[in-house]
Amino acid sequence: MWAAHGRGGGYASITTAVGDVFVAVQGNMLVATSADGAARWTYPGVAPLPTPVERAGVLYLRSGGELHAIDGKGLRLWKLPVGTQGGNGNSPVVGNGRLYTVTSDGIAAVDLGS
Repeated sequence: MWAAHGRGGGYASITTAVGDVFVAVQGNMLVATSADGAARWTYPGVAPLPTPVERAGVLYLRSGGELHAIDGKGLRLWKLPVGTQGGNGNSPVVGNGRLYTVTSDGIAAVDLGS
């Protein structure tokens, strides 16, 4: 058993991906914590950070008006403007080969095959 102090306390839940535990911390930082509780990497974002989603070793994060794809080492693969998010942030979801997120104008879908 271990505890990682100073992480969590934000709006998001924990997401398991690529053997690490990813935590959206209150404010503007995503922290990857390894199985022994040590911080592996951080990724800056725009608060509030909702819960990220993982598919095929890639972490997808909604940050402000953008979607970000992040690999298991914390490196950004791409970012895409999708419009502002309403409320306290909306977690993206994956289905039918697409990444979906709610925007203030409706729903944005990104084809993950391209």
